[in-house]
Amino acid sequence: MVDRILTNSRHHPHGIKVRLRDGQVGRVQRIDED
Repeated sequence: MVDRILTNSRHHPHGIKVRLRDGQVGRVQRIDED
């Protein structure tokens, strides 16, 4: 699961940069808020 969103924008051509709960950093295409 996502711990923190690192990209300021909700849209980014390379994906939204996030940090996962285990410390990994990566990019996602979109964020669904449930």
